[in-house]
Order: sequence, then structure tokens, then C-alpha cells
Amino acid sequence: MKLPLLPQNLSPRQKKNAQYWMHLLLFGSNLIGLSYIFLVAYYNRLALDDYCELYMYQRHGFFTAVKIWYNQWTVSVALKPITVFFINASKYIHSLWLYIILLTALFIWVFYRFIDAIQQALNLQKQPWLNLQLSIFIFWVLFNSFFNPSTYFWVTASVGYCFTLTCFLQIMTFLLSSPKPKILSYFFAGLSALFIGNGSINLAFTLLMLLGLAMLFLLFGHPWQVNKKQLVKKVCFTLVICLIGLAITLLAPGVYARKAMFPEIGIAETFRRSLVAIQVLSALIQDKLKYFLILLLPMVYVGTLFRSSRTQNDARVTEWFLLGLPLLLIIIWAATLPTIYAIGSIGPLRSLTHLSLYIVCYVVSFGFLIGYQTMFSKKLAFVLACSSFFYLCVIGLKKIKDDVPQVARYAKSYDQRLQYLQQLKAKGHTQKVVLPPLALPNYNIIVTHELSKSPDYWVNGCMQDALQLKFKVAEDQNLK
Repeated sequence: MKLPLLPQNLSPRQKKNAQYWMHLLLFGSNLIGLSYIFLVAYYNRLALDDYCELYMYQRHGFFTAVKIWYNQWTVSVALKPITVFFINASKYIHSLWLYIILLTALFIWVFYRFIDAIQQALNLQKQPWLNLQLSIFIFWVLFNSFFNPSTYFWVTASVGYCFTLTCFLQIMTFLLSSPKPKILSYFFAGLSALFIGNGSINLAFTLLMLLGLAMLFLLFGHPWQVNKKQLVKKVCFTLVICLIGLAITLLAPGVYARKAMFPEIGIAETFRRSLVAIQVLSALIQDKLKYFLILLLPMVYVGTLFRSSRTQNDARVTEWFLLGLPLLLIIIWAATLPTIYAIGSIGPLRSLTHLSLYIVCYVVSFGFLIGYQTMFSKKLAFVLACSSFFYLCVIGLKKIKDDVPQVARYAKSYDQRLQYLQQLKAKGHTQKVVLPPLALPNYNIIVTHELSKSPDYWVNGCMQDALQLKFKVAEDQNLK
């Protein structure tokens, strides 16, 4: 394992000790982060729409169920196989845990490939072990920066709001990769663009904006040393596939059902409400600033590892800050427009998950440029990076201490409830059943399956149908 070089003017023994302390802190923060995610995932259970999905496919089968959803509600046809597989697998294995493991591995993999593509573009020496640790670190910070982290664990929502982020990173890697990528790269990039276009309109809107900007730079002059013909080809390919996926979504008959529930408000009113929404977004981003700072400081140190006299360019860093930051803010604002136009507001916090990715990508690039193209002190950068890793360790341990016992109690009460309902089902029970409430954790940890006091509420109905119960269920709200 090759370790990165440390600042000069230290004895060999001091350098070696400092290297391993830094890697120990980085490895520790990553291990704690992954442990937290996998522990919470282990105690995660089906909730809300998950039961509706389970019932639909039990009764109608995959293709008929997709047709019904497509005709009665806007649905992501491309992402449905993923959702269906993991929800239906819950009958045989602890599928929700498996889903989170695979999703987490996918995030780490795309971040690793993204870092590798950037190193190739800048002709930097590869450091696989460091790249892997950085990939896990960036993912862990991204997870903490989600405005509602419980979205990550809720399968029905996670596929559309979190899995599509890996597709976005896959496309960015595809665009930055070698001038002539293999056919397999085109296949995965096309599939990713289809998933985004059909599965996440907000993310598709952002992707189309970025692809449009890239095309303008390529057509009207640009400072990049790239194979223009090949890059134009890749941009056009991604653009077309994304538009196809978007068309499948917007032309769905179910769109009219949504319009009946959420009437469109008009373009002028959309812009007015988006300006009001800026205040909400500012408060949300401010609440996550500590995580972005934790990410920024180590990236400055990473930049110093690859710095040389020929790479120093203070003007470019200033340019990226003065031009990149306004561009980021414009993207964040514009990315909320589709939701505001469709339902009149920025929507639930889970619909803003993609905004965290844009901010994280900007912080990573800006931090790296500070270290790579300025005279920022390597010693200071090293100390700040170690401080960030240590602080993230503390945050992770506190989250494990506070959150895991809560979800463990919830899972126990959930399993007891399910076992009780199955026993009543086996006895042929047909009378209404009023259940005690579950031991609910903090709503930001996982999405829970809360029933209503009314047995006819849709959540109750979905659970009754999915479990094939011949009696109605309700929850005693007075015991909460």
C-alpha cells in the first residue's frame, strides 16, 4: 500500500508516524460511518408505500402492475424492477439490509471511478488505496448532508432519490473518461441516463442543463484540452437517452391524475415561489455546513499531495470560486423549479436529496484546487485534515450511540406486531384489530410504518392487502 507523501522538514520517523495516524483516523471514520449505515439498515423494515408496491405485484404481477401505475399515476417504469425485486425479496431474505449494502457499494464504486477519471484527466499518479478511502469518506459526508437521511433507507423512495445519484455520477465519469470509451461504458451511461430521465425529473432537469452548457462550450470555444469530436458524441448520446426517459414519464396517462391532485401553478408563479423557497433552502444548507467544512479541509490536503511548481495558478482558483459558486447556486435554484411547478412547493425533504450531491461535488473540486494550485501550507492542510477525520469519528460514534438503539427497539416492536397479525390470520380472525403504537425512532433516522386510527386509511389498507388479512387494522393513537 502506497501512502501519500507528507510535508517536508520532518524526520523519517515523524513522517511515518504522521502518515499512519492520518490513515488510521481516515480508516476509522470510514469504518464507523459504514457500521452506522449497515446497523441501521439491518433494523430497517418495510414502510408506507412499500406495502402498496408489495400488494400490487402480488395481485397483478409485474407487467400489469406497472401498467396500472403508469395509467393511474406517474411512475418510473425503468426503476420499477429494482424496487420490485428488493421489496418482494423481503418475504425470503432480509432484503432491505441487502439493498442498502449494494447501494452503498455502488456509491463507493462510482465515487472511486469518478476520482480515477479526474486523475487521468489531470495526468496525476494513481493511488488506489487513498482513492478508495476518499471514496468512502466522500460518500459518508454525502449521506450526512442529506436533508432527510431516512430517505436512503426507504426502498420505494431511495431508488428514485438516491440510486439515481449514482447514475448521475456514472454519467459524469463517462464524460470525463478516455476519448474512446468501450461499448460497455456507453451501455451503462445510456442506462443511467434512462434511469434519471424516467426516475427523477429534478435530476434530469439538472443533467440536461449541464449537458447543454457543455455543448455550448464545445461548439463556441473552450479552454479544455479534449477530443472535441468524441466529447460531443458522448454528450449527444447522453442527452438523447435522457430526453427519451423524460418523455416516457411526461407522456404517462397517470400525469393527468397527478395534475388533478396538484394543479399546475403556471411559469410566472413558479418563479415567484422559487424565490421564496430560497429562504428555506438557505436554512437547510446552513444546517449542513459543518459537514461541507469537514469535507473541504481534507480535500485541500489531497490537492497539496499532487501539487508542483507547474500546477500553481492562484487565478484559476479565484476564477472557480467567483464563477463556480454562482453557477452552483443557480443550479440549486433551478433544480427546484420542476417540483414547484408540479405541486406548488419544493416538496418533502426527500425530493431535495440531489441538491446535497451538487454541493458535495463543488466542495470536493474547490478544496482540491486550493491545495493543488495555491501555496496553501501542506503542514497546516495535514493538521486540518486529521482534525476533520477525528471530528467525523466523534460524530459517527455519537450517531451509533443515539440512533441504533432507537431503530433496534422499533424493529423489535415491528416484528412483534407482524407476528401477532400472522397469528390472528392463521386463526381465521375477521374482526377489526386495534394495535398499540410502535416504538418509533427519530423520523430522520428511518421511515417508519405508522398506522392510522382509521382502518380505511391508505397506509392501513396497503398493509392489510399485502399481508392478505381478512380483518381491518388500526392503531391506538391515545397510547403514544
